[in-house]
Amino acid sequence: MNNIYKKVMIYYNMNTDYQRLDIDIQSSNEELKKAYQKKAKLLHPGKGGSSEDFNQLKESYDRIIKQRKKRSFNDSFLQRDYINIALSNRFQRMETMILKEMNR
Repeated sequence: MNNIYKKVMIYYNMNTDYQRLDIDIQSSNEELKKAYQKKAKLLHPGKGGSSEDFNQLKESYDRIIKQRKKRSFNDSFLQRDYINIALSNRFQRMETMILKEMNR
């Protein structure tokens, strides 16, 4: 139950983070950065915005960036694992072919 609750809250937080920045989940990192800068100018306490809204915006931006970096990092490891598996399978096949030839 606790694990399901955690996943629901992560999903909810990510959706509200994207809504807070007025961007789509599919948006690029450049679009994300521009949306953050635009909103930050409006909500900055020095420009007449509230510090609470500004902090929420900053936290939302940080969460999205952290999640995207984590996903990118994990994807690079997955690709590396698939390449290593493919190479090891190819070398194993070559090794067995060489051993068969040597035993003839």
